Amino acid sequence: MESSRVVKVVVIAGTRPEIIKLAPVIRELQGSTAVSTCIIHTGQHREMGRAAWSWFGLQPDYELEVMEENQPLDMLTGKMMQLLSPIISKEKPQLVVVQGDTASALAGALSAFLQQIPVAHVEAGLRTRQKDRPFPEEMNRVLISQLAEWHFAPTQEAYDNLICDGISAGKVILTGNTIVDSLLTFISIPELPAEGVFEKHPRLLLVTAHRRENQGQGIFNLIAALRHLSAEPNVQILVFVHPATEQILRTSLGDQKNIQCMAPAPYPEFLQWMQKAFLIITDSGGIQEEVSVLGKPLVLLRETTERPEAIAAGAVKLTGTAVEAIVAEVQALLNDEAYYRQRSRPTHLYGFGKAAQQIVEQLLLFIL
Repeated sequence: MESSRVVKVVVIAGTRPEIIKLAPVIRELQGSTAVSTCIIHTGQHREMGRAAWSWFGLQPDYELEVMEENQPLDMLTGKMMQLLSPIISKEKPQLVVVQGDTASALAGALSAFLQQIPVAHVEAGLRTRQKDRPFPEEMNRVLISQLAEWHFAPTQEAYDNLICDGISAGKVILTGNTIVDSLLTFISIPELPAEGVFEKHPRLLLVTAHRRENQGQGIFNLIAALRHLSAEPNVQILVFVHPATEQILRTSLGDQKNIQCMAPAPYPEFLQWMQKAFLIITDSGGIQEEVSVLGKPLVLLRETTERPEAIAAGAVKLTGTAVEAIVAEVQALLNDEAYYRQRSRPTHLYGFGKAAQQIVEQLLLFIL
């Protein structure tokens, strides 16, 4: 594309998953001579976020300090807007890019909208149609869809949701999910070291759990299910603990010889663990997308999901957090070889790793 005009694009991210999904977009933007890119890290995930930027060789232009212990969501969102608004005013971008459904994404979109700056929403259109499931993410993404000018939908389902919500078809682009771009970047890193880990075990269960709606009884149920499953023959369980649930998981599972709790791993390393796992138990959104590429069955600790295509494809099975449901599904995967094979087929539900390229190409068509 020939143009002497250079446009300023501000990209806002706060959490580790946002950074992983926006990094390919930022690198594409930085590769264009038509774009000057400014990166703002809100600090919603402070240390984990800083580490995530480094995996992609990126450095934010602004690092905000928004997090305080036990900070209510309304105070967090308001603080973000107070800090973001003067930066956006100073940078005077022609476009602000946000991703997903976090408080950082909502605050960034609203701050830009109030300064009449167009917003591009990456991973737009995910819906459960239940405003408090997940809370507050479902309402965050619905509100961002009303604020955004351009919407990059990762799947046909997400595209259709946006059209159903009254978004003009000319403003919605089906791209695939940028998580596939990042996954393919790191999938061939060197093997993990063997010391102190279970990476050679044929029946490794990989577990993560952090969602707000599961904190409390949901985590207690998960603990009970894992203790029960640890008695299965030839099983090892590796739990990556999130700061929000670390204390209770370590305290409750530390006495089990074949259960190991680990701090969150760097994304490239975590992908290797996923490849080595027999199956995955989680309440994560992004992992639902990654398992579809890796061909690993996932037991989802939620009552509903905004990624129904992964369920339809067999990659994901909803169990909620009922102990009996978790145990029954995991035992079925452990003991029924045909069922396991059926649940372990790699798919291209979320694209082929070209989402970021397509997003930037479309953005340049829109703004140049």
